[in-house]
Amino acid sequence: MSPGDTYPIALACGFTRMDQTAPWKWLHRPGSDDFHYFKKIRSTLGAAGFRTFHTTVAWGAPLAVRANDLGREIDSILAISGAEKVHVIGHSMGGLDTRYAIALLGYAGKVASLTTIATPHHGSPLADMVVEHKNGSQRILEGLRAVGLDLRGIVDLTTHECAARNERLEPLEQNNGVVYQTYAGVTTFLPTFPPLKAGYLMLKLRYHQPENDGLVPLSSARWNDEVFRGTVPWDHLNQIGWWTPERMLAGDFVASRFEESVREFYVGVARGLRGFQA
Repeated sequence: MSPGDTYPIALACGFTRMDQTAPWKWLHRPGSDDFHYFKKIRSTLGAAGFRTFHTTVAWGAPLAVRANDLGREIDSILAISGAEKVHVIGHSMGGLDTRYAIALLGYAGKVASLTTIATPHHGSPLADMVVEHKNGSQRILEGLRAVGLDLRGIVDLTTHECAARNERLEPLEQNNGVVYQTYAGVTTFLPTFPPLKAGYLMLKLRYHQPENDGLVPLSSARWNDEVFRGTVPWDHLNQIGWWTPERMLAGDFVASRFEESVREFYVGVARGLRGFQA
């Protein structure tokens, strides 16, 4: 079976789309994914013969809103491609959006497989910390909403909400015909992108989760042993194709070479999807 015989691949983004903010937004060129959330991943998969699509969901919105948005995106991909199903590769919250759409919105018959990368299936203690500081966090969230950034979806990333949702979704995910697989990111402090360093230390020292990617602990991203496929040695930003200067502390001195290695990881995942055809 050639790559072109596989179902199309939908890339589902995480909680926030930094490529929709400055300076990335100003650098965007129509038709290019050089500064997309998934940096050069769609074009790399396309060059390898895989029909690949970006998806767009509400920025930081509640999970139910994002899942409905994703469902409409999947319908659009199926209409454009003429395919019966899609494979979804979801980074971070994108994996939760897809699980919700599959289990509760009737998309089990339209999704052949879901591959999640650093998805907080069991939530993140960092989301707990934000939500628990109700007074301060509420003011911050309201301020962000005033400038057009709706981040209410952070509640859906708390460990409590994820536990309750898993109890609801997991029975519906048994024998529904969808193949699930997960990957987790595990980094170390020095090569971690500076805005993620505090999260890395908080997870390691306060919450006793030393294996994490700066936002999501390994224990959450793996979901369960049955679907877990392994770890990647990158932080939460690196995982979607972005090199930062801190990577030099891990020996990744050449940005283009590092980013190519991340993209090749996605190509490897896509090649593995050929076995998940109906």
